[in-house]
Amino acid sequence: MEVTRIFDLVLRYKKNFKPKDDVLAGKENGNWIKYNIDQYIETANSISYAFLKLGVKKGDKIILSAFGAGYTWGAIYVVWAIDL
Repeated sequence: MEVTRIFDLVLRYKKNFKPKDDVLAGKENGNWIKYNIDQYIETANSISYAFLKLGVKKGDKIILSAFGAGYTWGAIYVVWAIDL
């Protein structure tokens, strides 16, 4: 499988490794929640489709930010690379 985008790494992981129930984990209401690879893929697809439904098109620039407790934060700058 040729990797041409970051998401291809997720699909490669699914193909080459046995299923795990804790590919990704995060805290929700103070409790750790585990996500398996299929849940991760489903969430990623949902987010992508939501952007497309909003009319995001190739070349659009998006900034995503998230804030947690205290000084915890993160941000990413994305240039949308596909048109569907």
